[in-house]
Amino acid sequence: INNPVVTDVISVSVEEVRALSRMEVLQVTDVELITHEKDKNGITAVLQVTGTGEFTVDYQMADFIVDQERHYVLVRIPYPELTECDIEYADVVKMGFTNNIFNDSVKVGEDVAKDMLANADLKIEKEFTSNPQFTERANDAAINVTESLIRDFNPDIDDLVVEVEFIEK
Repeated sequence: INNPVVTDVISVSVEEVRALSRMEVLQVTDVELITHEKDKNGITAVLQVTGTGEFTVDYQMADFIVDQERHYVLVRIPYPELTECDIEYADVVKMGFTNNIFNDSVKVGEDVAKDMLANADLKIEKEFTSNPQFTERANDAAINVTESLIRDFNPDIDDLVVEVEFIEK
């Protein structure tokens, strides 16, 4: 008699996640006021600058520990990194500007504006990387995205357990 063999073996797959390489896990936005105190040209200015950033995880650096029998995956990923940081130039708002009546040079005003925007870029990048709210949100998002990716690439495993922890690069 020919009895068919039925097995309940399902293989957990993680290679698709590693192949993604660098994956965006969180987009962030911040608004900063940038000031230029009265200088030798008599210029004082205040700009409201909006910046956006993108936190990503490098899955090429991840470790995947898979227990096929228990349908368990431990994913060890590097902490998310800020990989994009941009000023939304169309959204810059001039909040205030005063100029010495003896100096109406457009070039001086342009130079002040360029310096202010360069300072804004640095200030926004620093805010994204040093503010615990942004880094905690990025870490939470990295865990959620990673768990979802593993589950999405293994839809036939209902009892799949996925744990994510961070490693230093």
